[in-house]
Amino acid sequence: MGWKRVALGLAALSLLSGLLVACSAPEQAPASTTQPTTTVGLGVGNMPQQFVATTLDGMNITNDTYAGKPYVLFFFASWCTTCRAELQSLKAIYPGYADQVAFLAVDMGLLESQETVRAYAREQQYPWPVALTDGATLQAWEYVSRDSKFAVNKDGFIIYRGGYGEGSADTWRKLFDALSNNVCATCFKP
Repeated sequence: MGWKRVALGLAALSLLSGLLVACSAPEQAPASTTQPTTTVGLGVGNMPQQFVATTLDGMNITNDTYAGKPYVLFFFASWCTTCRAELQSLKAIYPGYADQVAFLAVDMGLLESQETVRAYAREQQYPWPVALTDGATLQAWEYVSRDSKFAVNKDGFIIYRGGYGEGSADTWRKLFDALSNNVCATCFKP
């Protein structure tokens, strides 16, 4: 009978010390409430790199300019016939979305003078601002083809990244609809 009492005492002591340890441990938030980490990059689902551009009328534009509003950056060159064709098709589509989505056409700027770009923009009569940028922004945005497009939702995440010639009228309508409805960063399918 003595050994039963010792065993019962040890069990009670073990239970008591377990409770003391559990009660004195710092409280931890459940795993489901922790914030996901945000990745800065150029892939779909990432927050975009910082960009700096200056419109032809002298306005400086950065990511912060569009905070809380969806936007599209379309990097182009005035001599690129594919860029020109795609931007022409956008002239008919974009005005219907201009109140909901910002659009900025950014000339690659390094190989063309401001006057060349200004003459091109005047000739084309685009309903959106045209801007120039510097080599650092082009490098940060991995500008490697004649036209590159990035769509960023109002929460600041890239939902679309397109390249040379990847912008049919149907794709642009779907994209502007998605941006207008603030589709999640990885939900848009062109």
